[in-house]
Amino acid sequence: MEARSPLAAILAFALSSWLPTQQPTPTGPRAEPQRLVYELPLDAMQRTLRNHPEGNLERMLDDAIEVVRARAGAGFEVRRVGAIGFGVTVPHERAAEIPELRAALELQGTLEFRMVARAGTEAAFDLVAERTRLQQWLDAGGRERVLTSPRSLDAFHDDRQNGPLAAGKLRWVVHRIAVDEANPDRWRPPLGLQARLQPACVALYTDDDYSAGQVPAGLRKRANAELIELIALDLHQRGFDQGDIDPLRIDCKKTEWGPALGYALRPPAAKDYADWSEQNIGETSAILWNGEIVVAPTFSSRIQGTGMISGAFTPAEVERMAKTLRSGALPAPPKFLRQETVTEPR
Repeated sequence: MEARSPLAAILAFALSSWLPTQQPTPTGPRAEPQRLVYELPLDAMQRTLRNHPEGNLERMLDDAIEVVRARAGAGFEVRRVGAIGFGVTVPHERAAEIPELRAALELQGTLEFRMVARAGTEAAFDLVAERTRLQQWLDAGGRERVLTSPRSLDAFHDDRQNGPLAAGKLRWVVHRIAVDEANPDRWRPPLGLQARLQPACVALYTDDDYSAGQVPAGLRKRANAELIELIALDLHQRGFDQGDIDPLRIDCKKTEWGPALGYALRPPAAKDYADWSEQNIGETSAILWNGEIVVAPTFSSRIQGTGMISGAFTPAEVERMAKTLRSGALPAPPKFLRQETVTEPR
């Protein structure tokens, strides 16, 4: 065997130290994928089916899974779980995205345009009687239920004996009154302060809570302090929803009022929307996001099927709204059940 010089031996040792060596297979814990598990409320889906008798539950669930896949985007596996649920698997290297992913998945994603209910229309609403019936339901325990979950109002609307007199033509919805960002000591104006809207409004807050527009010291200390009022909407008149909007013409804008969502209606609905706005000049409409009023503009002229929605939105919220509308709406807001670890074979 040929003897190596001391210099060759040193070089060989240095080279062997620098070259990567095969590492032993790890035996300790390792990062595993996570699965977010959801359930779609059966009662809400059945209510939707009653309004669309041509549909069926299985097709609705299949469509919902496709919407979830579009919202989640590439890299996340979406599968049915049980009879009315679904799971979204998150790779371990994308675990930091879970909060934003949940925010995207847990929206129903509905956008709706309606008129605030008023007397003197073809529907002939008796708003005094409608307010009385709602107030009686609220006083019998409904107020606490709505403050806990606004969807509890469905129980009032579904009550054929004690619900709205104009059932099917009138619906009460939530309008949240937030603190004015420009003046943190003041509330934003409730819709019920407008004299012509008062007949269609019922406050779920007290005079002390509103305090003539001044946020009480006790509420000022709370994060996301808000008041709630209920607004009656006219379902007898034509309304519009996200199905009437062109998903390719949804975009995010910057305006002097802050971030805004731009939209345009599809050609078949655009003229109807323009006629609708012209017929209601001087009257107040309501734009609803996920079943709650986010802004209530008054028509001052004919609107040719395009518009912007601005309010107390952050840029991230507007981006999420746009993505959600492009992917489609779910039949009901998904209920988050759990986050679990997906154990993969080693």
